[in-house]
Amino acid sequence: MIIKKINILKAHHGDCCIIEAFYTNGNPYIILIDGGPRENYRTSLVHDLDQYKKIDLIILTHIDSDHIGGLLEYLSSSIADKHEFDKIIINAPNLLTVNQEGTQISIDEGVKFEKVLKEKRSNIEVIGNITSESDLNEFLPDGIEIKILSPNDIALKELYANWPEYKKSDNDTQVSTEVTNAKDFDIELNKLALNKDVEKSIKNDFVNASSIAFSIKTINFHGLFMGDAHSSIISESLSKLYSEDKPVFFDYIKLSHHGSKYNISNTFLDRIICFNCIISTNGGSGRSKHPDRQTIAKIIHHKNMQKDKVKFYFNYPIATIEKKTGKLFKEEELELFEAYEQNQINI
Repeated sequence: MIIKKINILKAHHGDCCIIEAFYTNGNPYIILIDGGPRENYRTSLVHDLDQYKKIDLIILTHIDSDHIGGLLEYLSSSIADKHEFDKIIINAPNLLTVNQEGTQISIDEGVKFEKVLKEKRSNIEVIGNITSESDLNEFLPDGIEIKILSPNDIALKELYANWPEYKKSDNDTQVSTEVTNAKDFDIELNKLALNKDVEKSIKNDFVNASSIAFSIKTINFHGLFMGDAHSSIISESLSKLYSEDKPVFFDYIKLSHHGSKYNISNTFLDRIICFNCIISTNGGSGRSKHPDRQTIAKIIHHKNMQKDKVKFYFNYPIATIEKKTGKLFKEEELELFEAYEQNQINI
């Protein structure tokens, strides 16, 4: 099996990705990762999925609205009736487990998703309780390998323990149209790269910490899709799966949490080599603005990424992103890396 194309949809402030893989006989194997926020259903998801007869694997990394909303709308609609579906990977206690007792869902989108899967999409095989200890080989065809790198058991248990109480507002605050400067704009990138790593605790960030992150490997491709996962959890998994002596090479990485500085670390970068980084965002929503300059700085100045210029793939024009984040880069800083404004990547 080979991967020919990665389509990072223009999913507003969220994540939505289609991976096109093909068997040696030419038949497709289509993977859909997340669905973006609710508005992504009409603006991008329906159009981009229209060309496929079958979606072989859906991976919902976690239940934040900018990942689940568009997928919920899509699977609820009659438009999805034209497609065949095979499997979905998702972690949510009442949706997916037969022996999980005493857990109630209080998240509106979670309740709807459960209902949709049971009443409209009961033909989709649900794969749940996924952690870095899970082996997916029995669910996958020959020629493709998916390794789960996040969450670990601690993060998944924290999600399940907090599920009944968790509430997330879907309302966005007004964003100023005035373009100012992004946070830390006045600090040079080489200095930002020296900043101490910052990561929220699992307890205080249990939804992102429980995000599914995974690697995909075929004969022509090795990629890492981080969802919104904590880089420390991914680093821990990489250390268990691969030799500590040398970093793991990836052709492409979809960076965690739209390039947030809270989801990147030198410990993680010590474990990998990659010169192609994907950032999925239109600049953010409400008070949450992405990407962070510190994320770019840590990657381009890390010792493992010095043999070549790092290429960053933005699925929105930088000018569009800067309308929300403020000015991200000085002209001379753009010489330090290569920036591509495209959402389709041919492998």
